[in-house]
Amino acid sequence: MILFIFNVLSGGNLLPWNRKEFERPLLKSISIDSGDVVTIVLDNTHKRKAIGKNYELDLFYLVPIFEYEENENEIIIKEDISEYKEKFTEASRYELEIKWYGGHLFLEAIYKEGQFRILDERYTNRI
Repeated sequence: MILFIFNVLSGGNLLPWNRKEFERPLLKSISIDSGDVVTIVLDNTHKRKAIGKNYELDLFYLVPIFEYEENENEIIIKEDISEYKEKFTEASRYELEIKWYGGHLFLEAIYKEGQFRILDERYTNRI
């Protein structure tokens, strides 16, 4: 009810703009290089999807994220998966998860030709 009133008072443009901005993905790219390092690049300019301090990455196993690069435009996470890359099965689906205190980014992917192809992205933030 409050959102409806606020939307009417703002000329009806608030909710469609919010929905369009919220639907914009956080993931910019994901790749696995020849050294078996996964590089995940996230959009750090998203106004409606805040990303907290990353602390854990779930690819096949939960992996703590001890350090990552962050600037005003991007968050870049790199993780060596050489210890368990052979466990990924060609053409199988996987759910990748990036966690921060209070939130998660879920990426549904298919592993194909040595790379993850993203099928869907879901975001939760409880803060």
